[in-house]
Amino acid sequence: MTRPTVLDMDLVVVPAQADVGMLRSGTEAIDEIEELMSISPGKIYDARASHCHAAMLSASPYPTAWDDVRKYVEGLEALAAKVNDIRNSIIGCQKINWSEHIYPLVAALEEAGIEGAGYPEAREYVGTMLERTLAAEESAEAAEARIAELEKEKHAALTMIVMLEKQLAGKE
Repeated sequence: MTRPTVLDMDLVVVPAQADVGMLRSGTEAIDEIEELMSISPGKIYDARASHCHAAMLSASPYPTAWDDVRKYVEGLEALAAKVNDIRNSIIGCQKINWSEHIYPLVAALEEAGIEGAGYPEAREYVGTMLERTLAAEESAEAAEARIAELEKEKHAALTMIVMLEKQLAGKE
């Protein structure tokens, strides 16, 4: 499953080929219908907009872009359904089984075109996560120690202020 390039573009694409003449030709029939029948202005506007949109899409340099998006979304929905089935099985079994859960999960992801890391890279990442956890715990301990030091300094400074205030009050 390949991500459609149209998803990386602006949401509104007005192709250079869609000129005013093309848009007018798409709405001329609507003008004739409007003259022959009494149709509400809102419906005429909707019909004109629809024809203009169709004309722009037909001139688009990406005529199959939305088909690609639809197929991509369908692939993601299929992947989500498979992952949901695996999740439900894990919850129902209250355990993880390699042949029932892990291998099908990897297969579903690979079928969707999502390639994971190989064993050495994945193993290194696990180690990295553990290292990050340990580093975060050490950092938290260091921060707590620094807070304790600052509290002591604050207490000493407040004590000094109180002593100085007493000395000043005694000299007055």
